[in-house]
Amino acid sequence: MVTLLDTGVRIPNLTSYIFVAFKNDYIKLLSSDITTKYLNNLQKEMNDYLLGINPNFNLWEVTLAHYKKTELSSKVLAILFQDTSSAKLHLLYLEKARIQGNPSFYVNKDLLSKTIDTMNLMFDYTKIGRYFQPLFYPRSLKGSLNRAIYHFYVPMYLSMKLKTLGVSKEMAYTAALLLNLTYEFITTTSDYRYLLVDPERLDHREHEWKIKDIYAGYLGAAMGIERTTSKELQFFNDSFAISTKETVKAMLMDPANN
Repeated sequence: MVTLLDTGVRIPNLTSYIFVAFKNDYIKLLSSDITTKYLNNLQKEMNDYLLGINPNFNLWEVTLAHYKKTELSSKVLAILFQDTSSAKLHLLYLEKARIQGNPSFYVNKDLLSKTIDTMNLMFDYTKIGRYFQPLFYPRSLKGSLNRAIYHFYVPMYLSMKLKTLGVSKEMAYTAALLLNLTYEFITTTSDYRYLLVDPERLDHREHEWKIKDIYAGYLGAAMGIERTTSKELQFFNDSFAISTKETVKAMLMDPANN
């Protein structure tokens, strides 16, 4: 999985860093005419939604219709939208690393930036999770998820790709799940006290956003190995407040063994 992540880091100063995942595949995607067609079509579909022309817009369905295959579709979403915040750090990485490419590369950089802007406009327009969730996640997902869609699509792609490479479904799910989970635990505080030890509990009143992102990773990792999940968001809210250890045990045992 670490090889698949193919990470790149730029350190512009002593207090910050810029991180990108899937570095080589990211550059290849941006260099492709197929990506240009996809981003133009996606931009049109989102604009049509905002204009009320296409009320049934769904990011996953638009991507799957374009790329046809589930693994390729999840790969594209995981890579192109690995940061949907206004910072667009994966695009900033290209500038800081001085990455150059063919004409399509520059066209797609601009298109991707505009697409993420439109995506954020839709997030702000719909506001409440139950409204934007059917737009940006597979419609089958339950629970209220956050706008940080990469917490779902990155684990989904990783578990799916690991399975394709011959890793057992159990370990493909576990690796992708723990990647997302570890990041969320470590960033619970700003002082990195949880770098080597996990927090004992997470109160959903204080960490509602974080628990939703963990839940999204759980759903994505399970969907990548084509397994169903039995735990809903309320379970995570209740269980994390008691014990992170026992909650993680339940997550690891749930879809991988059913």
